[in-house]
Amino acid sequence: MRLKRSDIETSQNKFAHIINKNPNPVLQITKEGVITYANKAGLWFLNFWNRQINEYVPAQFNKVIMDVFNTNSYKVIESEYGTNVFSLTFVPITKEGLINIYITNINAQKQLQEKTTQLEKLNILSMMSSEIAHEINTPIGAFSLCAQESMKYFDKIAITLNHLEMQIDSISRTMNELRTFTVSNSGDMTHSQMHDKFTQSMNNLEGCEKEFKRELQAMKSSESHLREYLENSIKESLHCKEAVNNLLNFANQVALYKKKYCINALITDVTVSLYRMFNESKIDIVFNLSDNLPNVLIDICKMELVFANIFYNAIYAIKALTEEPVHISNHVKGTITIETRMSTNKDEIEISISDTGVYIHKNNLKKIFTPFFTQKAETERPIIGLGIAGKIIRMHNGVIAAESEQETGTTFKIFLPLKEKISKQYI
Repeated sequence: MRLKRSDIETSQNKFAHIINKNPNPVLQITKEGVITYANKAGLWFLNFWNRQINEYVPAQFNKVIMDVFNTNSYKVIESEYGTNVFSLTFVPITKEGLINIYITNINAQKQLQEKTTQLEKLNILSMMSSEIAHEINTPIGAFSLCAQESMKYFDKIAITLNHLEMQIDSISRTMNELRTFTVSNSGDMTHSQMHDKFTQSMNNLEGCEKEFKRELQAMKSSESHLREYLENSIKESLHCKEAVNNLLNFANQVALYKKKYCINALITDVTVSLYRMFNESKIDIVFNLSDNLPNVLIDICKMELVFANIFYNAIYAIKALTEEPVHISNHVKGTITIETRMSTNKDEIEISISDTGVYIHKNNLKKIFTPFFTQKAETERPIIGLGIAGKIIRMHNGVIAAESEQETGTTFKIFLPLKEKISKQYI
């Protein structure tokens, strides 16, 4: 039904009275898309459309107009004209069969959004850098320590070889003395004198023999330690490679290589590999591992990464507490307690890892397992690598959660199902 001209003019007068002073462009159109009114800013905006009053809006808006009338609800769209971006809000005036279009230049908002997006990207990049640095720095640190210790044993071996060379020279001198003595003095000395000379030479040789054996034993010991450090260096370099691969594959889909394994054995292996860090940080490890737990289907390498990251966080939290003393009642500083048990329903294995380090603020407890979340404030507990840990647990159909109190420390709980729910899983 077409509106009478008088009705449109009446509507225009009411409309104009309200919005004439609006600094933003405002238009009024009919159901058919005819422009019936534009305020001063609206007339300026019509230049972008190359339109005038009583002409149709550009055809690209026909569908929007139809949707607004059919749904009797407003609709907001964005349009670019040159370097300008405008937000157009179409508001239906149903009784009068008209639509008001409120137009706002959103260039500033867009620029702010772009800056915000850039800042978010930089923030994520910063978090990723922190994550990568942590994942790689720990095995590299261990690798460096092994290399330094290896160099010490190389020095010891060099000293031992020098001592052996001196002993060989001593033996050689003694043998030469015996030869010279035998050739030049054998006819002029009594039997007793010859016996004394030979006894002295034999004592010298026996002394050299003992020293030779001692140095050889020292060399064997050095070789054993050197071999141990070199093996650890190789192991840590493989851990470093694994950490890089885990970071590269974090956002991709990589198959889990699962097999049945004893969770107690896996946890023990990880704690042994981190023994030096625990020892240097003066941290006691308390085990409360349930006997006769059934094996659980897991990706061993990735689950090792989960527990290693939790232990790293515990170590750093305890160190932070040592540097910034905080009162902890009824708890001993520098303790990590590990417990395993069967769930009440006997369908899950529950792992609990508690530490007496700096607590996690309650506002962050739900965030710590999100990718690349970290805490950087000096007064806060360091959170590093738990995004990867959380993802690995979830892809095992498990659950990971944390509880933390200022006076009692932090506890991580992991629940791993005993039955496979999905035949193939990916992370």
